[in-house]
Amino acid sequence: MRTEAKRAYHRRYMREWRKTHPLTKEQRFKDNCRSYARVYMIRGLLEKQPCEVCGDENSEMHHDDYDFPLAVRWLCRKHHMELHLNDCSTRNIKKEYLPEKMEQDIKAKARKKGFKPGGERYNEYVYSAMRKGDKCAKST
Repeated sequence: MRTEAKRAYHRRYMREWRKTHPLTKEQRFKDNCRSYARVYMIRGLLEKQPCEVCGDENSEMHHDDYDFPLAVRWLCRKHHMELHLNDCSTRNIKKEYLPEKMEQDIKAKARKKGFKPGGERYNEYVYSAMRKGDKCAKST
């Protein structure tokens, strides 16, 4: 399937899916903010910058405050996900985005706290820490 045909199919699919999965008021607000910034970028009024941490040219927008749609930080995917993983208010981050080193550190911390690998409390601790980011791990 050609790229344009894939995009058209995806747009149709998403229009149908959205009918049964409406956005919450907060999700709609954030979506509008991202769209606003994207339009400015397309028009050349908002210039894409390299990652502010490592300088990678392949960067993406991050909004610290959705009340200011044009106030964005430019981060590569890795640093963007690390930022969200270390933010205790962020939830439901997929495990595959968790940097491997952080996952190892979380497991080491669980063992240091006396949890036995494979045990219920160990698994609960690791799962909780990986979903919320290491800084948010429950100190049980």
